Amino acid sequence: MFFRCFILLLFTFPLSAQQVNIAVNANLLKTINQKKLEPCKEDTSYLQFQTNEGALELFILCQAFHQAKIGFVPHFVKVPNKRRALWSIKQGLADVSSDFVRFGNDLKNILAENEVSISQPVHDKRALYYAFYTSPNNEKAKQVSSLAELSQLKAAVPSTWNHQVDLLNKLQVKTQFVQYQNIAKFIDVHRADITLMEVKGVEGRIYNRTMSRLPMVIVGKFFISTVPESEHYIFSNKKPETKQLVQAFNRGLLLLAKDNLIEKAFQKMHPDLSVLKDWQDITPRPNQAK
Repeated sequence: MFFRCFILLLFTFPLSAQQVNIAVNANLLKTINQKKLEPCKEDTSYLQFQTNEGALELFILCQAFHQAKIGFVPHFVKVPNKRRALWSIKQGLADVSSDFVRFGNDLKNILAENEVSISQPVHDKRALYYAFYTSPNNEKAKQVSSLAELSQLKAAVPSTWNHQVDLLNKLQVKTQFVQYQNIAKFIDVHRADITLMEVKGVEGRIYNRTMSRLPMVIVGKFFISTVPESEHYIFSNKKPETKQLVQAFNRGLLLLAKDNLIEKAFQKMHPDLSVLKDWQDITPRPNQAK
């Protein structure tokens, strides 16, 4: 009897199975549980339809590990924000981030510390487009029609949103640092007016957002574009097997990208940019004073 049970366990949990500790935002884990999502289920057909914020990045990560055939066993490490996720990875408490980071100066500085490694680029370089969002009951923000009026509002953003904070400073928009889960609440009670988030949509249209179960609507028709940059997952260098883990992930990522699945997934999450043609481009220019 014992031998039979032992054999069954071998088939259920192969000896080659490798647990990978993934730093995942607490709000994303809550959404996964509430909506009964399965971001780490081995099923690449799901990739084209996963559009929940943050879940797509986690799904790509898991599918790449599945494609690598390493007997991947995910273990989620709950973190409150990206800063804590990075700290956990540096300390070896997590092996990899659940989402990816754009290859800019911040990432270059992190890599210089030699405490982390990065994956191959997840997909082709792409520009991000940001828009301002507010509460449906904030009439002042909803009636904004010029950059001068926009600069009179106060934005609520987490201090860890380095890129958005930099853009707001360049646009001379006042900011208030809040936790991610409190953004919509601060705006809803008029302790702040707006926030700055990536423009997303589906089937050629831009949609409004929901944060902490509170509706958010777009403020005017303004957009900010960013320079196209590659995006990468961050791995911890604390463990001796990190190099092999990154190599396995990169191998799986190439297999995943072979049929253009990743690009198709991102196309599903982003609107047809022709929607923005009538919007005002307020992207800060290099010579624009802070």
